[in-house]
Order: sequence, then structure tokens, then C-alpha cells
Amino acid sequence: MMAWFKNRLRAIAYGVGVYGLIHRVRNRHTLTVFMFHRVLPRSSTAFASAEREFTLCVENFARSLDFIQKHYHVIDLDHVARAREGKRPLPTRAALITFDDGWRDSLEFAYAELRRRRMPCVVFVASEVLNTEQPVWWQDLLVSALAESTEIAELKTLFPPLGEGRASAPIGIQEYTAELARHPLADRYEMLRRYAPCHAPGRQMLTAHDVQEADRTLVEFGGHGHTHAPLTHVDDVDGELNESFTAIANVAGKVRSMSFPHGAFDESVVMKAASAGFEMLFSSEPVLNRPQTQGRVPGVFGRVHLPENQWTCDGLNISHPKLATFMFFRPQRNPCAPRDRTSIPVPRQPEAFLIHALPGRAHGDWSGVVKRMDDLTQQERDAWRKIQQEHPEYQSPFFSAEFSAAVANASRQVRVCLLHFNGRLCGFWPFQFANDFARWCRAAERVGSELNDSCGVILDTDIAPTIDAVTLLACAGLSHFLYSHLDERQLELGLAGAEPRVGASISLPDGSDSYWSGVRQRHRGVFNNIKNRQRKAEKDFKRVAFTFDQEHSWEWLQVAISQKREQYRVNGVPDALAEAWKGHVLENLRVQKSPGCALVLSTLEFDGVWAAVHIGLRSFDRLHYWFPVYNPALRGYSPGLLLLSNIIEESGQHGVSHIDLGEGKSQYKDWFATEEYRVFRGAWSASDIRSIAYRVQLSAGWRLSRYAAALK
Repeated sequence: MMAWFKNRLRAIAYGVGVYGLIHRVRNRHTLTVFMFHRVLPRSSTAFASAEREFTLCVENFARSLDFIQKHYHVIDLDHVARAREGKRPLPTRAALITFDDGWRDSLEFAYAELRRRRMPCVVFVASEVLNTEQPVWWQDLLVSALAESTEIAELKTLFPPLGEGRASAPIGIQEYTAELARHPLADRYEMLRRYAPCHAPGRQMLTAHDVQEADRTLVEFGGHGHTHAPLTHVDDVDGELNESFTAIANVAGKVRSMSFPHGAFDESVVMKAASAGFEMLFSSEPVLNRPQTQGRVPGVFGRVHLPENQWTCDGLNISHPKLATFMFFRPQRNPCAPRDRTSIPVPRQPEAFLIHALPGRAHGDWSGVVKRMDDLTQQERDAWRKIQQEHPEYQSPFFSAEFSAAVANASRQVRVCLLHFNGRLCGFWPFQFANDFARWCRAAERVGSELNDSCGVILDTDIAPTIDAVTLLACAGLSHFLYSHLDERQLELGLAGAEPRVGASISLPDGSDSYWSGVRQRHRGVFNNIKNRQRKAEKDFKRVAFTFDQEHSWEWLQVAISQKREQYRVNGVPDALAEAWKGHVLENLRVQKSPGCALVLSTLEFDGVWAAVHIGLRSFDRLHYWFPVYNPALRGYSPGLLLLSNIIEESGQHGVSHIDLGEGKSQYKDWFATEEYRVFRGAWSASDIRSIAYRVQLSAGWRLSRYAAALK
């Protein structure tokens, strides 16, 4: 009864957001490193025979990732490395996902779930496994032998007489591993053969080829020793570490991190690991890492292992409320501080992690001036346009001065921060306040709100190559910035991106004929269907008319807006054009044209009746596919697909070589897209009273809206 009551109380506290609020406050400036080992289908033979403490079924691994995605900002090892060097701040509640040992199922089953969520990870490999031909890892045989042998004393006969000053016989897994690792690999298998089966349904461990073929955008490899022997029990620690570093580097191309086998390390091991070339070191100590404001580079990161047991599961399934109590209240440790049992030295670069603090309008060599759009001088507007034109990464219409001006002419809440580095104007950061309360809280959002599909700072990297979110907030005098659709290339500038989302685009470097040839090869059925629908429309109607751009047409813009809003209503989704100011923004864009931002109204008509309309935005040779809508009465002709195919067909004639289909997954993007990219959503925030007040208001509003929706 007591257990049932505790579980219900935990579930309620988690469901109403109490645990989440505690986590957001308590663990705001921590880096949580998650540790996994094996991920297998529950129904598989391998799962049945795997060591249960270190194995998750695929379904529970997916639930764990859902929990991590909800409560943490997952980063890659490069982000950690740059934070160590003081070049990029960690996001709030940062998390890193790691795997130990080098099990093949890390890539076979776990990677699929990570890729689905665009989550990066680090796989620490015991390098000896890469080239062995044995299907079973000798370490797994040892674990089985220790678990299944009726007379453990028998195992002691495997080892030769022990040297002077050492124990009379190994007594645990670390000691047994260390003793066996002193023998050649073939001898180890021979020794263990009679205690555990040397067969498996498939190869257990990664091969060198697996590592070479892995997706390097999401997976980085690190060392985990060579033989997997605990380094505190190894005679030649330097040899073990150097062999591990060289073997991983030969197949992975680079290696800069390692985790300690069996979690065993001491001061000497840390120093030797740094000398071998490992820059970032990971232990198995279940603590959260909390770098101090002026702390030194971490010597060793703690990691938390997620098991399937009574502390994390309800029955057989991972429970999010239990995970919250398992993770959120763990002790925090400055990774640079001495540990209880030994002092851990700092191997490299004594620099500080960047912590989100908000000093003022100046930050080091940076300063900012915040203006209304109307107050920008012509010289400042020209400087903005020059940066956008000369840097391809800003050639999205949403980065243009014209887009911000169109929003500003429809809303009084738009501001732009002029960024100066060492006194030189080097960038522009447009933003807006959602309302007067947000302006009082100094809490901003991307300019244009839901209309903006690519936000960020426009920075002249020839003057200032990087800027972090802390500095950006300080220069703009903001306490909070809520972002969505943060362009992934903004991360290269030093900004922090949290929850990733996948977008799609069409690249037409060789024209539409070459593109359609590729579509025909990839999706022959789709290609034939489009051609058939086009022929059917031409047969059933006397006139099928496509226009790439109905320039300055007020009538067509009104058709597109009204029909798009009706589509939102029928489909029961939030109306992105409901607020009057958004219609004014589109009208402002209609009447202004510039190379960096121009409204494009594409139309498809059947015998003078509208079949499909698209409101797009163009910047130089890029067209953003923005608000398409089709006539539901003509859906049998797939007018939306015909409109897009005609836009693609005529893009080359109008100087367009790239079409951005925007963020989100849909079937037509799978058919048409040639590239994928990432955008991010999240928030940069300072720990001051205004920021806290704004976040409380946001949380309360979100919960009230959910409650109101539930009552309908």
C-alpha cells in the first residue's frame, strides 16, 4: 500500500510539473552525462543472455531518450570541447549521451532511435574488439563464467602464480579481468571455453569497418582501454592507453576522449591518459557535473548509468516519474574539485566553462546598441544588407533587414541590437517582444514569431568570428530569449541550440531536368503520378495556367491568406495567420522588393478557378516554400503537388537554385527533398527575477491552455 501511494504521489508531482521545475532550477548549470551499454530487442536471444544490469530493451531505450529530450538539451562532444576552451557556453541542463565497451547493438539498434531524434552520442570502444574474429567478447564470457560456475574456486586455477606483494587470487570482476588481460587474446578464449559458451547468434562487438562507416554527424568514437582491463590493475598503463588511442584514431580519424574501463582510475591514470592524447576523460561516478563560474577545465566527468530495475521502471517499462527521481536529485560536483579518495589533476587547458550570467550592455570586447527599425540610419541598413549578401549562411529572407522592417511596420514591439566588437559595427540581431509584460521582463522572441522560419544573429565573421548567447543577451540587455527555427549554422558562431528539428530542401545546381531525373530514379511511382495528374488536368480543363510570380497582386494575396486560414480551421490546427499584424506583415512584404527579401506569389488555375496558391519568400537564388494552400474541391488532381512541381520546373528560368521546404516531416518532403538540415528550439536565459517571472508566466499559460483544451 505504501509503495502504491509513493508511486501515485511521484506520478502526480511529475505530471503537474513540480519535478520539472525543481530540475530546471536545481540543475540549470549542470552537464549530465548519460551512460548506456547494450540496447537489444526484448524478444531477441541476445537480450535473454545479456548482462541485465547493463542492458536496455529497445522500447525502454526509446522511452529514456524521450525523457532526455523533454528535460535536457542534448549536445555533442564538440560542444563540450569548445565549452572547455571558453569558446562556447553550455546550454542550460546540458546532456551528453555515451555508450561503453563497443557493442555492435549500439549502432544496430540504439543509433536508429538516436537518429530519429537527431541526438548525437559518443561510443567508447575497447579497441581490441575491433579486429578480433571471435563472435563473443571474452569479457562477456568471463561475466557468464563468474555467474554460472558452481565452484568459483575452479576459476582461480586459470591463473599462474601471482607476483610478490599481490593478493593470492583474484576476488572480483576487475581482478579477474586484469589477470586474463595479461594473456594473449587467443589464450583468454581457451581458458574460458569450458566455463561459458563461445558462440552467439551474431557478432557482439563492433568491427573496424563498422566504425569507419558510422554516421559521423551523430556518432563520435572514444577510447575505453585496449583490453578493457581496469587501468588501476594494469602493469603497463602507458602501453594500454597508447595502443587504445592509436587503434581508435586509425579507424575513426580522430579521438579526443575516453572512459575508464570498469570506472577505475586514480591520479596516475589521469595524468597518463592526458599524456596519451585523451583530452576529455569520463568516469562511472554517478554525479552531475557543475562547473563553477571561474572553474578550471574538468579533470574527469561523472556519468550516470541508466538501468532497467525497480528504481527506473514500473513493471517492465521505463517510468518517466521514476526517472525524474532517479536523475534530478543526484549530487553535483565541480569536475575540477578534488575527489574524496584522491585528488584529480587537470590534464589540459586551465580555462573556464562559460556560465549563463547577464552582466549588462557591454561584455568584454563586445557592446550593443538597441534601436527600433525606424531609427536605423541608411548606413546601418546598408551594412546589414552587405553582410547578408556576402555571407551565404545569411541568404535566407528571414535574415534580411527588409523582413524585420516589414514586421516592425506591423508591430511596435520589434527591436534590433547593433553589435560592436572592439568598437566596430559587426552584426545585427533583430528580435521582438510578444507583449508589454514580456518587454518589462526583457524577454524577447524571434522577429516575426511564427512567421519566421530561420532566426539568428547576422554577424560579420571577418570582424568577429564567434559570439556566445551570454554575450548576445548582455549586449541586447535581455534576460530571456525564446527561439525556434534557430539555423544550425548559428552554432558555428558559438550560439547554443537545444532541441533539434529536421528540415528539408531542394537543391537544383544542374537545373530541373537533372533534378527530375533523380526523382524518377528514387520515386518512380511518385514521378509518374505527378505526370499523370498533370495530363488529367490538361485533359479535363481547357486552360491550365501556372504563374511563377503574380507580382504585387493584392487580390491573389487575399485569396491565399483567406484560404490558408480556412485550411487551418478545417484541419483543427492553430491558425498561424490569426493575428491581424501578421496579415499586415505579408502586405508590407508584397509592396517591397529587394534581392535579399521578396514576396513570391505562385498560382495554379484551372479554367480561371484557383487550384493552388503559394506565398513564398525569396532571397537571392533561394526560395522559401512558406504558405502553400490548394483548393479542396480539386483535390483529385493533387493541385498542391502540381503547384510545387511547376515551381521547381520554372525555378531555373527565374534564377532560383535552392528551395527551402522548411522544418518538419511530411510525405511530400520525402519525395521532393534532396537535402536535410537542422534547426533548433529552446531558450537562452539569465538567472534574474525578470527572467524567472517570465518563465513562470509561460509555464502557467501553457498549463492553463492544456487544461482548457482538455475541457473541450
